[in-house]
Amino acid sequence: MAPPKPRLVVIDRPNSPQSVLLFGRVLPLNGAGTGQEALELANEVIGNDFLSRLNSDLREEKGWTYGISSSLFQVRGPRGFVVFTPVQTDRTADSIKLIVQDMKAFPAQKGVDAVELQRVTEGNIRNLPNRFETNGQVLGALLENQRLKRPDDYQARLPEIYRSITAEQIDKAAAQYLQPEQMVIVVVGDRKAIDDQLKGLGMPIEYLKAEDL
Repeated sequence: MAPPKPRLVVIDRPNSPQSVLLFGRVLPLNGAGTGQEALELANEVIGNDFLSRLNSDLREEKGWTYGISSSLFQVRGPRGFVVFTPVQTDRTADSIKLIVQDMKAFPAQKGVDAVELQRVTEGNIRNLPNRFETNGQVLGALLENQRLKRPDDYQARLPEIYRSITAEQIDKAAAQYLQPEQMVIVVVGDRKAIDDQLKGLGMPIEYLKAEDL
């Protein structure tokens, strides 16, 4: 059986000044409870941080976007993983290739290094006081704990949890849940300007019109 490939959906928006990319998949994980902190940190390494690999590649090095981010849905049911970015029209396919490449490389070719590990563990620990400065922030944390079936002192336990997470655990989470093969890639842009680029990706393409949605 051939390995799975990402599915590409193109929503034609004539005269669009840029292309908007949204990668998404539903993970075989429920958000309720604990034990997924290594996955949360893996997400920070790949895209949920200004210094993440995706933002460093697409924004800082290539200059194809003003910013790219990834996120994990904080829900009680099945969690979703998404990557979102607007990109230059003439770099639509190149951006897709680079995102897929960076995701596949983590951790197959490039596991978490010492700098990344310190940033997502110790960096998060140092930032915890800023997240709970106001009564509203504390109440929000308590309500989220209740919604996700976490203990009330979950945030107080986070420093110990983060310090216990190893690079190997983060790499394992990335390999298991943050790979591109099962993702749907939605592209909103001017089909006339991006069609030839996208056909070179070798992915099955489904076309939709914005007015039909």
